Amino acid sequence: MAGGFVSNHKSENAISIKEALKLNDDAKVVLEGKIKSHIKSDKYEFADKNGDTIVAEIDNNKWAM
Repeated sequence: MAGGFVSNHKSENAISIKEALKLNDDAKVVLEGKIKSHIKSDKYEFADKNGDTIVAEIDNNKWAM
């Protein structure tokens, strides 16, 4: 079974990981890219098109199955 993260935000609102890292902790952002790995619980390593990575927190109820 495959899953994915579903967002109702438009991709034109997406920012880069470098931009996101300049914001306050817990800022809500729209990122576009791929989840590289599951770290633990609701923590995932996410990479954008530039190859920059960030640890993203995605609540379990946000996954589409």
